[in-house]
Amino acid sequence: MSQFLNQENEYSIEHSQGIDFDDAVKLPAGGSTCDIYRTRWQRRDVFVKRLKEEFRAKPLYLDALDKEFDVGVGLRHPSLPEYREFHREYIIMDYIDGETLALMIKRNDPWLTKEKNIVAMLRELIDVVDYLHRHNVVHCDIKTDNIMIRSNTKHLVLIDFDKSYTDALRDTSGHPSKYGLEVDELGRTAMDFRGIGLVVEQLKSELPDFNFSVCEHFVKACYKPNASCEELTAILDNIRSNFVDEHRRVYLTTVEERLYKAFRRKQEPKTMYKCVPRYISPATIQATQNIAKQDVIDTVTYSQRFRLRNLATAASRGSNAPDQLVVEMFPQNTTYGCCIDRGSDITIVCPTALSEAGIGNFAYYLALIGGFNYISKEVEEDIDEPTSFYIIPDKQKSLSFENYLSDLERLSTGKNKWTIFLISSETKKDAEIHFLTTANIHTNRSTTILDQDGFDLLYNMVTREMEDTLGIKTDLNRYRPAGPKNVSVIIGGGVETNTFTIRIFSELMAWDTRYMAVAKTLAEAIDHTLSTSNGKQMPDTATLKESGLGYQQ
Repeated sequence: MSQFLNQENEYSIEHSQGIDFDDAVKLPAGGSTCDIYRTRWQRRDVFVKRLKEEFRAKPLYLDALDKEFDVGVGLRHPSLPEYREFHREYIIMDYIDGETLALMIKRNDPWLTKEKNIVAMLRELIDVVDYLHRHNVVHCDIKTDNIMIRSNTKHLVLIDFDKSYTDALRDTSGHPSKYGLEVDELGRTAMDFRGIGLVVEQLKSELPDFNFSVCEHFVKACYKPNASCEELTAILDNIRSNFVDEHRRVYLTTVEERLYKAFRRKQEPKTMYKCVPRYISPATIQATQNIAKQDVIDTVTYSQRFRLRNLATAASRGSNAPDQLVVEMFPQNTTYGCCIDRGSDITIVCPTALSEAGIGNFAYYLALIGGFNYISKEVEEDIDEPTSFYIIPDKQKSLSFENYLSDLERLSTGKNKWTIFLISSETKKDAEIHFLTTANIHTNRSTTILDQDGFDLLYNMVTREMEDTLGIKTDLNRYRPAGPKNVSVIIGGGVETNTFTIRIFSELMAWDTRYMAVAKTLAEAIDHTLSTSNGKQMPDTATLKESGLGYQQ
């Protein structure tokens, strides 16, 4: 029955001294087909994995239990359980003093909030998976329920091999096809890497204080068809090499809170609104908060709510502006950035907030002033390979993009809905604000809007108000029309809903003192002409007159 038994004399089948289940303690950690017990056996603490009564006469489940023992008993690794004995309906294995990762997540264990702990755990998981694959075993069911963390050492143990695959025992209930993978050698090993990625995603989605700086990059590597232990280990090694010592980390956490206070909302003179500053220079922070410039830069590097920006990128094309380093604060509540659903029929989208100076701050306040929904891209999965959320590549498969597109479609679907994309323009031409509503021939439509009369009302009002009150000119459809890869077309602009783009001169976003007055004027015009609440007062903006720290969500 068990081909590995003759390799280890201490293991046997149907030992004469079985388990007395009347004295065993049934644990709550059992699965759908087996119960788990803790008891004493041959002067040692052991776990006993026993089929539930309704499965004990079914060959399929008896064979699965037999297979788990056959696989497990032949393996020796610090991160694998020690299998001791097999009986027809149960397995005896050494007791593991710990709990499953699933239970730790459920109770929000603070150990999981430290990046060094996550890195150490993943390194052990990758190491044991590498060991299994080198021994021609694929676990096929890596998930938080099958990962135990020892209480005293916090080392990882991978358990539950009833779905595993091995060359010696090809019959398996672990199917690559359910993961969208091919049923071949590469497809099977890919299941384990996919499982590791899903573990990290669950940690990120269910732990509010989860901190793993390259989470998206690591998960992306896990999902590659040719994922490897070497690549994943290299990613973790890179993180570990950048760890600061614990005292330094505690200090930078303190600096981060002081940096947060530097972004106190200040009164903007043209609207009298109190807004988050677009940016603050490290020199200003150094002078006002008495924080060393290098400490500011280190803090921003490790923080998830600040970023460094070179304002020279906001200069008009060909101006040769000198480099000017600043710190930006940004709102984040999703994997890709920020999504705020205010129940409006108008959604302001800033797909370039991460890469263009000032536009995110402007778009955020435009949406807040008007009471509109808001979506922005604030996070990059791979800084070496940045991706656009405005002109979409052919193969955009990341989790962040899927979440972005899902939120966008949810808020924009409907013939009475309006979705407005805001991006920067490096060239002024004859106007500082450019509207774009046309689509090219490859999109099978000529425009991205359905309600032409409503848009005409908006454009005429904005043109008049901007020039009369602020001296700012606008133009219409001076840029190339939207193509099939443009996100405004992808979500059905001109067919299922109304979408258009506003390009705003980058220097107006980064340096001009009129930027908040522009946001207010634009918000009022959009609300008056496009909102279904035409003629009603805009949402209460009393919060824009209040002091406070940072962005309000």
